[in-house]
Amino acid sequence: MSAVGERGPRIAIVGATGTVGSQLLELIELRGFSYAELQLFAGSAGKSVEHAGRSLPVYELTRPGDLSAFDIAFLAVPASVAREIASSRPGPLLIDLSAAGRPPSKFPLAAPGLVAREELGAPARGGLLETPHPAAHALAVVIGTLNVEEAALAVTILESASANGINEVERLVRQTTDALSGRLGLEEDEEQLAFNVLSTDAATRAAAIRAQVVRLLPKTPAPSLRVVRVPALHGTAIVVHLSAGEASSQWPARLRSGPGLLFVEPEEKPPTLADALGQEAILVSLDCAEEGATLWCLLDAPRLAAMFALWAAEAAGFAPTSQGS
Repeated sequence: MSAVGERGPRIAIVGATGTVGSQLLELIELRGFSYAELQLFAGSAGKSVEHAGRSLPVYELTRPGDLSAFDIAFLAVPASVAREIASSRPGPLLIDLSAAGRPPSKFPLAAPGLVAREELGAPARGGLLETPHPAAHALAVVIGTLNVEEAALAVTILESASANGINEVERLVRQTTDALSGRLGLEEDEEQLAFNVLSTDAATRAAAIRAQVVRLLPKTPAPSLRVVRVPALHGTAIVVHLSAGEASSQWPARLRSGPGLLFVEPEEKPPTLADALGQEAILVSLDCAEEGATLWCLLDAPRLAAMFALWAAEAAGFAPTSQGS
């Protein structure tokens, strides 16, 4: 591995103009992440992005070799693009956020609070780390906190447009505006996002999330899980149904102290998707009854995904931050 300069690593963000890429930029600034160079890439050039009081140009990534001069490259891009970059091993440590959409591979899964830094091995230039789906991470944290290894779990994940990228956010805005004005027209094979609930690709996404939960909590049976896309711009909600037993009386106390959880007391108003935006914690409320319990969990998926990626870079030892994570 080549030496990293005193000012920190040379960083590339591929997909810098997307929902996760923009969150990465914001967290790098907020956490005081030290770097010697920061360069932004996207599918096309010509844009600029404001960061830390200055305007950074966005370059087109024409080939994986464009990343060879960097120490770390965050891949906040579709899986096909990330796969092409990863297969060529251009040089930097690759932190692949597209791994959130598929079952875990042989590479380490960077999940703060669930995977110890030493379990990531000794990542270096030419290595690869993957990040989990934020919903898989949230489920693993909640299930692990409750210590319900033998409970039957039924899970429904409600994904907003931002969980599927900035293009879907823009499509939802356009379709909603058109629908409200009475002129909604869809292209052939285009799905209606506005005022609609979809389960397209639900089985594939659910299988990936389920496999990641099992990887993170190997002693827990795989939950029954369904993914649904809802017509909200931002935020992800998770509904967890589980059987209540003798230990359920201890669940509120466990959730109050769970890592990365913000427990909303039963007498308080349940949180909404809007409450989760900008949060790095998972908002959780609990409703217990004799026949079972329901957990209502909310999170800002792009922000958590960016947080996982930044934690992976910190765990790799490239650049400590001024604020610990």
